[in-house]
Amino acid sequence: MSTLIRNMIIRLWSGSFPIAGLLLLLFTACSKEDASTPVVSLQAIPATDTLRGIIGENTLLTNNRTWYIDGWVYIANEAVLSIEPGTLLKVLRNDQKNVDGGLIVTRGAKIVAPGTAYAPITLTCSDTLHTCNSVKMGVVLLGKSPVKVPLSIIKGFAGLNGSLAYGGKLPDDSSGVLHHVQIIYPYTRHRGIAGQDSLRAGLFLMGTGDRTVIKNVIGRQVTPDIQIKLR
Repeated sequence: MSTLIRNMIIRLWSGSFPIAGLLLLLFTACSKEDASTPVVSLQAIPATDTLRGIIGENTLLTNNRTWYIDGWVYIANEAVLSIEPGTLLKVLRNDQKNVDGGLIVTRGAKIVAPGTAYAPITLTCSDTLHTCNSVKMGVVLLGKSPVKVPLSIIKGFAGLNGSLAYGGKLPDDSSGVLHHVQIIYPYTRHRGIAGQDSLRAGLFLMGTGDRTVIKNVIGRQVTPDIQIKLR
């Protein structure tokens, strides 16, 4: 007997979390030969295109619109953030012409971003056409793998407030999957000041375990002579 797949979309009316909107509920029925319990997967699709604060439930970012990131967004509570291939995310620039934001995957949470060569996942800034005073943006993976100082406190990102730990005793820990992800960040005006800070833009691995899969992740800075326009 062939496998039967039914899809149901349920609108979530609760306002307990600002980005909670649509729930995609996927039921997969097992074949007659498979006596195991059917797998049920729940993913929340944000109701608005601006992400901020904490993502504490399994969430899906679709590639049919641009997603904006306001400050540092934390994937917490062991939630999974899934991002479709070809998705564009833009970190908002503040009024002081500074960029300070991105995605932080906390210990136990995961990011699943399986981009492809023809449909990469792009994280960039809302304004790459102008030079910024300072830039701190990217993706931060805080895992449970052993580090020199177990359960170290991360520093360098104002959004963390020095309160999140990384590291542990699980060398085979997984923070998720990143395939064909490009991080494009704007040019920084005060290079001397920026050089004093070791954490600026890119992918930051802190206590990340061996089961984390990272392939074809690139970081590129836009210069005044080369401008990149994205949809």
